[in-house]
Amino acid sequence: MLTSIKTCFQKYFDFTGRASRSEFWWFHLFLVLGSGAFLYIDAKVFGTAQNIDPFSALFSLLTFFPAISVRARRLHDINFSGWWQVLPFLGLLILAPGFYNYFIISVRAIGALMALSVVGGVVVFFGGFVLLVIWFCLPSTDGANRFGEPPNTVSDLK
Repeated sequence: MLTSIKTCFQKYFDFTGRASRSEFWWFHLFLVLGSGAFLYIDAKVFGTAQNIDPFSALFSLLTFFPAISVRARRLHDINFSGWWQVLPFLGLLILAPGFYNYFIISVRAIGALMALSVVGGVVVFFGGFVLLVIWFCLPSTDGANRFGEPPNTVSDLK
């Protein structure tokens, strides 16, 4: 577990190579537990009514790039481009026009294009998220792929 976390921080901006399932999931467990712990500390120190979360925000900033890079390397491990991790956010871009029309300029009439934007955005967002979780659970491709050797057989930490 600690080796996986250490590896992710050593490869802070490394979007090349491959990451095993265990490296990916141990690091994400660390992210969830760390976020929860810092939210708890923020609530105890600053109270819950203030909505001030400096410790949690600092933790999120420090783990932002390692989280993106380990996701890219995990996708590489199953022979997919790391860019697939932006798929759920494309749903938000599709959803944006409907949100803008309804909430910002207060067009309350549900037109076909606005409904398509809302429904399509929600489907792409949640569908992309589910697809990524499924992909992250897949086993590694056997042997070398276009992104390099399997993570268990090569030690690229220096």
